[in-house]
Amino acid sequence: MTDTSPKERVHDLLVIGGGPAGAATAYWAATHGLDTVVVERKTFPRDKTCGDGLPPRAVHELEEMGLGPALEGYHRFEGLRAIAHGRTIEMAWPDHPIYPSYGYVVRRCDLDGFVADHAVGAGATLLQGTEAVRPVDPPVGSAAGAIGGAVVLDKASGTEHDLRARHVVVADGANSRFGRAMGTVRDRTYPMGMAIRGYFESPLHDDPWIESSLDVRDRNGNAMPGYGWIFPVGNGTVNVGIGLL
Repeated sequence: MTDTSPKERVHDLLVIGGGPAGAATAYWAATHGLDTVVVERKTFPRDKTCGDGLPPRAVHELEEMGLGPALEGYHRFEGLRAIAHGRTIEMAWPDHPIYPSYGYVVRRCDLDGFVADHAVGAGATLLQGTEAVRPVDPPVGSAAGAIGGAVVLDKASGTEHDLRARHVVVADGANSRFGRAMGTVRDRTYPMGMAIRGYFESPLHDDPWIESSLDVRDRNGNAMPGYGWIFPVGNGTVNVGIGLL
C-alpha cells in the first residue's frame, strides 16, 4: 500500500495525515486528476481510541466514495439508545432523502486502512511511517502565510527530505504536530476532551442500537461533563468507553 515519491517532484496536493479525513480528501483529489501524496506517520493497520460508530451521515460519505460494499461486512445498527436519569429512550434513525436510516460499527484498525487503500486505488500516493515535521518555504512571491510543502521524516531510515506541493491539507488530528510547527496553539480557554475505551465479549454484540449513557457521575455522585458508550461490534464483542471534558 506504500509508494515512493521523487524528492524533486512538486505535487498538486500534499495531505498530512492518513486517517479517514485525510484519506477521503486524497481520494477525491486523485479522482479529479490531482497529483496527490499522503504522509502518515504510523503504518496500517493502526488503532485509535474511538467508539467506532459510523452514523448515517458518515455512511453516506463513504458510500459516495464507493465504499458501500466494504461496509456491508460490518455490524449494522438502526439507531441510538440514550440512558440518563433513570430513563431509556430508543431513537431510530429517521428516513431521509439523502442519508441512510442505518449506521455501521467499524473498528478503526479496519476503517482507516481501507479508506487509505481506496485513496491509493484512485491514484493517490501513500507514504506510511513518514512524519511531516515542519513546513517548507513557499516559492518567492507566494501569498503571506503560504507554505511550499513539508520536510518529512522517514521513520525507518531516520532521513529527512523536502516534499513539495502547490497545496497542503493538514489532517493529522486535533493535536496536530505539524500545526504546532506552523505556529498554531491550542486555545486553553476551551475545554479539552479525553477518552478511554476497550473491547469486551458480550451477548449484546449484535444489538441493533448503539448505546450512550448521558448521566456520568463520579464516585461521590457528582455529575461529570461527558458520556459513556457501549457500541456493539458484531463479532462477539462490544466497544465500551467514556469521554470527559
